[in-house]
Amino acid sequence: MMPCLVSPIRKHKIGSDDLVVPAAAEMAAYIWFFCFVKNPFVKDGCFNSTLLQNYDLCGSILIGIGLILSILIFHTSLKGTVINTIPRQHMGKLVFAKLIVDIITVGLVSLSTCSFFFVDFSSCSEVVYFTLFRQLVVSWLVVFVILVNIWHWAVPSLKFLDWICCGFLGSNLSAEIKERLWKLFGFDNYSVLNGVVDLLMKFFKEQVDIVPTDILVALILIKEQQTLKQQPFMLSSCSTASSKRPTWMNVTLARHYLQFAMGSFGWMLYVLTGPFAFLKLMASLLKSSSSLKKKKKDDIIDDSFLMLNTIGIQLHAGLSIEEIVYVSFYNREFEVPFFIAIDRLQKSIVVAIRGSLSVHDLVTDLTALEGEILLFDNSVTMTAHSGILHVAQNLYHKLLGIDKTGSVVGKGLLEKAEKQLSTLEGPRASTEYNLVITGHSLGAGVAAILGILLYQHEEYQEKLRCFAFSPPGGLLSLMGAIHCEPFTVSVVLGDDLVTKLSICSIFDLKLKVLNILKNCDVPKHAIIGSWLQEKLIGLFGWQFVCLRNHSNWMQSGPSWARDEKALQAVTSYQNHLQEAINSTVDEKSKYNRLYLPGTILYLHQFSGTRVKCYRTYWLCRDAETLGEIILSPNTIHHHRPLFLKRALDVLCCDTKGPSRAEVAMTIS
Repeated sequence: MMPCLVSPIRKHKIGSDDLVVPAAAEMAAYIWFFCFVKNPFVKDGCFNSTLLQNYDLCGSILIGIGLILSILIFHTSLKGTVINTIPRQHMGKLVFAKLIVDIITVGLVSLSTCSFFFVDFSSCSEVVYFTLFRQLVVSWLVVFVILVNIWHWAVPSLKFLDWICCGFLGSNLSAEIKERLWKLFGFDNYSVLNGVVDLLMKFFKEQVDIVPTDILVALILIKEQQTLKQQPFMLSSCSTASSKRPTWMNVTLARHYLQFAMGSFGWMLYVLTGPFAFLKLMASLLKSSSSLKKKKKDDIIDDSFLMLNTIGIQLHAGLSIEEIVYVSFYNREFEVPFFIAIDRLQKSIVVAIRGSLSVHDLVTDLTALEGEILLFDNSVTMTAHSGILHVAQNLYHKLLGIDKTGSVVGKGLLEKAEKQLSTLEGPRASTEYNLVITGHSLGAGVAAILGILLYQHEEYQEKLRCFAFSPPGGLLSLMGAIHCEPFTVSVVLGDDLVTKLSICSIFDLKLKVLNILKNCDVPKHAIIGSWLQEKLIGLFGWQFVCLRNHSNWMQSGPSWARDEKALQAVTSYQNHLQEAINSTVDEKSKYNRLYLPGTILYLHQFSGTRVKCYRTYWLCRDAETLGEIILSPNTIHHHRPLFLKRALDVLCCDTKGPSRAEVAMTIS
């Protein structure tokens, strides 16, 4: 017996315990329709025909039968537990009976509608006519819902996602046709899309019958376990010698260069920085339009007609148009927007790379298999996220003006930046200025790998600095992460999902889900109901409470202990889950763990008296908090650059004394 509901027609992708809310809604709808919409026919000779009256009688009978079946479905759906489905074994028959009643109801309403237009209402009052018309309209609304139910229960699943993955990208179409179809959507590299789909299918292929609400229940229980655990970053096994860190690795400079990383997103991010940001953008547009026109077309690539993105860069980083060397918003697979600018305040040439903001960037993110980083001397063997590695290599060639073979093909962008710096600050300025590479999310990963490629050149080794804000967790092999420690700092905020996301961490989460479902002898409605209750209490500002102790359900032992049929069914399903667990472990073993780059600055958020406060930690790359996906409301918020900026602003706000970052605790 599997948790997927099986009716006499087919197997459905929902569980037999997922019908609590739908059945309750149908019960309420039947009662409402019978009490407030349905009106008895006038028997005083208003009609010469009794046809509609007969239809009304049949309709009342069907409503009663439907109400009884909904009550039975509701009651049956409450029985059993997540893994013990035997108490709900007759659910398929009840759903099939309800389906037959729904089909008869559709036919009856159709006949009633036809009869309505052939009945003579001349002897009837307008009240009777409009009462019947209202009832007919409401009946058709009910029929619409019924038709949706019939389609869901009776029509075989179209498996839309499977068609996309296996049909549109699989073998049902010729390679030439599929390539042309993808090019219509702006994707030029068809082989890359095939690799992305293959990787996704490994994660989501069906090894055992699991419905979406099963996954939701498992995630709720995982979140409860994580809440009860101690803070994972407080581990004594982590050690980072603070004395070996360069002095430029501090919160103040991180906050400064985050402005450049945010600038790479252009005007769309800038308008979110404050209530009057859009007005400032328009004012800068009027002020800078003439100076922007003086820029060569080769210096600003693929910006809008009004060059709003370039203006956004100026406003974010506080740059003048003379300090902007090159801007590119060209975006394709393995090509991301970036800009090069001169930072006079900190005396550096800055290369800022944009994070994910388009479907093309998503394809780059999902090309997550390992690729080898080839160095000149082959002294260190390093692997990296292959999609981000391709982006970094393309940008590396542009910066140095070389092709894939290493041959010089033209003037590089870094040479152009040094020439412009000499024009602004004098010929000796290039020796005094550092080279800073920065970015957020995808841009941070590109910046870290680009730093490794540039670090091969002696002229950049002393002045290379890389600020990676919220980089992808599955970025570099262990040797690569160690190699870039002298020149790379990764800034991570709290529960940021992306910084913990990798192929191995996703497999770990999948294993946790399967292991929890294997032994979950608790009713699904109890777990989800407790979770919803917790959320509602938090929403209305009451005291936050944790989930109930579900061990109360298991005080008397397993729910299937005294039922031989249930024992066989549960044992069979547990064996299927164990096979899926073993298969997932084998699949995970094919991949190496990848790490965050360089030295890691972790910003931990905690609640203060009035506002949110932050504390900094210098973590080792194998800290538990960096390898485990944390399920919390902040998993997405903490990845947003505006939230990261807010945290760094709080840490740098004390200008009278030493920065909080300087007195922060170092794990040792």
